[in-house]
Amino acid sequence: MYIPATNRVDDRAKLVAFMREHSFATVITPADGQTLVTHIPVLIDDSSEVICIRGHFARANPHSDGLDTGRETTVVFQGPHAYVSPSLYDAREAVPTWNYIAVHASGAARTLDPHASRGVLEESIATFEAAYRAQWDSLDEAYRDGLAKAIVAFEIDVTRLDGKYKLSQNRSPAEQDRIAESLVASQNTNVAAVGDAMRDRPRRPG
Repeated sequence: MYIPATNRVDDRAKLVAFMREHSFATVITPADGQTLVTHIPVLIDDSSEVICIRGHFARANPHSDGLDTGRETTVVFQGPHAYVSPSLYDAREAVPTWNYIAVHASGAARTLDPHASRGVLEESIATFEAAYRAQWDSLDEAYRDGLAKAIVAFEIDVTRLDGKYKLSQNRSPAEQDRIAESLVASQNTNVAAVGDAMRDRPRRPG
């Protein structure tokens, strides 16, 4: 991912929080003659020095066969994005752009055995709907084991973490304020979220 210095964010805690908030991610793995791409929810474990991402594919998904190759898998976390009109700039000679936030986490993926796969299922329940756990525990044991065998769980130890916050950092403080005000006023919550992110980040001096 191309990241100009003004747009780069290296704060691990901030990036992990963003990944958790936008945990329905895109998993990308290069394969022989093709690129495997799957959209799935993932789990983020930052309890140790190395961030670990866990998730699972349906066993029928060809992506599940392309993980244990040593090739780098990238998980893309896409956040809010918004069109920025050149009418918000001071100079008349200006062109439109797009503000957005994205985080890429990369590392070699490895598949897990059925027992560990079931653990990923239960960790997913705890993360996304803890109240469902009682219903899950009441299900027939054979049914739960069957579900675990029907998926391929994986984990990735993140060796590269890239955060891009493209939030008009190259504009003057007055322009940044004007852009943020315009975006926050939008009825589109996705657009308004970009304005909020602009207001929350430090500004460069004028």
